[in-house]
Amino acid sequence: MKKLKKTLVSLVMALLLAVTIIPSTNVTVQAASVGKVTGLKAVYTKGKTKLTWKRASRAKKYEIYRSTNGKKYKKVKTVKGLSWQDTKKGELWYKVRAVNGRKKGKFSSAVSVYTIGGRISLRQTGNSFLSAGTSVFALEIW
Repeated sequence: MKKLKKTLVSLVMALLLAVTIIPSTNVTVQAASVGKVTGLKAVYTKGKTKLTWKRASRAKKYEIYRSTNGKKYKKVKTVKGLSWQDTKKGELWYKVRAVNGRKKGKFSSAVSVYTIGGRISLRQTGNSFLSAGTSVFALEIW
């Protein structure tokens, strides 16, 4: 009996020693992030601005933000598809970001639309509004 006790104590001590010697490995599981929305375009026709964009990786929905000054944006809609139409008139800027549950992707580049009286509109396709250089504008009259 004494010999069995000594053997059991020795086994327990060996196990405790092995557990303290073996370095513990922390396994961190990071959830996949949501991709950034790209290819955002805004086209104004027949009294509506239509926004379209390319699918972002791991996105379930898309949040659409609008601004009237290009600085302060407010969320106006959350959609599941890759487009949305807005009937608001004036000088408007838009951004879109992908969402999957609580995870939110980075905002797309901003695009802007400027409508005059609902009859004429300028559509931006470059990086800056009403400036020379890389910007190209389409004049639409109907």
